Amino acid sequence: MATKGEQAQAFFASLEKLDEKKFADLLQGSVDQTLIPVFAEYAQGIFSEVEEEVLSGLVHLMVMSYLVKANEGSPLTSTIITS
Repeated sequence: MATKGEQAQAFFASLEKLDEKKFADLLQGSVDQTLIPVFAEYAQGIFSEVEEEVLSGLVHLMVMSYLVKANEGSPLTSTIITS
């Protein structure tokens, strides 16, 4: 059985195969859109002194972490990559 690290690496490798549309579809289907502003507000609260570009990167990392965790329960990319 693969470790969580190995699962995450495989997940990221799968994401690299997605075009923009399929990646957007994955986000729409896997991330409740009400979470994005929550992540943004949290990042802003912790890092209030940083530029918007940095905050955007932090939110991206939070979303990717969320996807990795969601992927542990059920592979998210298998149906999108093959469709």
